[in-house]
Amino acid sequence: MIVIVRCPVCLKLSRVGENAVGLLVSCPLCPHQFLALPDDDVAIVPDPPIPTVHPRRRLEAPRLPIHAVDEHPVHTGPNGFLISVALLPVGIPLGWLLVGAITGREPVLSFAAPVALAVGAAGLCTGIARTHWGTPARIRAMLAIVLLAYLVSGVIYFTKPGWLEEARKNFGPEQLVWREFSPQDKAYLVKFPGTPLPLETSPVEGWPLKAFRYADPNRAGADVFVSAHGTAPKEFPKDAPDEAWFQKAKETLLETTRATLVKDEPVRGVGFQAHEYELQFPDDQIKRVVRIVRLKSRVFYLSVDGPFLTGETPDVKEFMKSFKLPKPKP
Repeated sequence: MIVIVRCPVCLKLSRVGENAVGLLVSCPLCPHQFLALPDDDVAIVPDPPIPTVHPRRRLEAPRLPIHAVDEHPVHTGPNGFLISVALLPVGIPLGWLLVGAITGREPVLSFAAPVALAVGAAGLCTGIARTHWGTPARIRAMLAIVLLAYLVSGVIYFTKPGWLEEARKNFGPEQLVWREFSPQDKAYLVKFPGTPLPLETSPVEGWPLKAFRYADPNRAGADVFVSAHGTAPKEFPKDAPDEAWFQKAKETLLETTRATLVKDEPVRGVGFQAHEYELQFPDDQIKRVVRIVRLKSRVFYLSVDGPFLTGETPDVKEFMKSFKLPKPKP
């Protein structure tokens, strides 16, 4: 009697003699061995005739069938090597410190930039390491992200302020609409890119100044424009020479703002005594351009706060040059 059996690996049918049932046989169509058991699903022997196989040895105890080998095994998680690759972006902030120590160059952006880049790249690499892709594919993808992160970190480290200013002009908000503004006492005239609101406190600590402020409410991180006027503090004598007076004003600004002085120069050709200061705040991003005008015992204050500003920024120049004092009465 002929019995039809099925190979559990290649799933092909073959036939054996009745005396081979329960024995370990070799499949004639693939190199695997399996336990010869009748296939109940096969009722008719297919045509052409199925080849006959012969038993190799009798089993004293039944053995489990040999399962097929999975050609695409499922990966359960990252191994130690993948984890080490995922942590390579951590070296980006260390690279900034090393390059700064070697070149002595101060980057335009703060140290938060490489830290954020390293955390983001490491997070992406960790996500790829936990996928079910093949190990070579995961390594290639992770190395591509690491190389891209290091390339971007090098570009932003050597970024020049002029590049940021060009990006600011080309990709920033639309052209501002400047409106003339004068306080109630008509002490001065200046143009704001909107309607300013009064400030409850003086922009310079210890100075009795009445101030006004404008920042675009519809845009996060918009530049802040401030104008103020009032009388000079008592420690600023009326008869003090301009050089000594403005030196004391600069010291007061640095002391009250805890900023670093980037630039200090007198303003020429405006018809009054004025100095302009560029201050860098500790976060290394926000700058403040300040212009202080002295008119006997009166003080006028103008400032613009924003990222990467300088005295040559178009909006700053427009704001500062629009400042005018009323003509003295005859």
